[in-house]
Amino acid sequence: ERKAVKLSLPGAGNQDFRIGLVVEFQDNGIGIEADYNDRIFGLFQRVGDRDQFEGSGMGLAITKRIVRQYQGNIWVESELRSGSTFFFTLPAGA
Repeated sequence: ERKAVKLSLPGAGNQDFRIGLVVEFQDNGIGIEADYNDRIFGLFQRVGDRDQFEGSGMGLAITKRIVRQYQGNIWVESELRSGSTFFFTLPAGA
């Protein structure tokens, strides 16, 4: 019998992750237009001017490959000039 992982987060109560795990993190960056939400997970894809913002466009692509390796999913919710919230899921036992 596999034990369930229980995690207590402020404001979230006790969560039972026998069915999987959802991780959410936010930034306060420039935000992403909805048209780019899928594109940003491609290798060397960036949002914003290279002269203003650092980055190679590899980080989210690598993260997506790792999450998919474990049969998870990754996505972003964002508003332009309001930052972004990134989510990924991992199934139980991953």
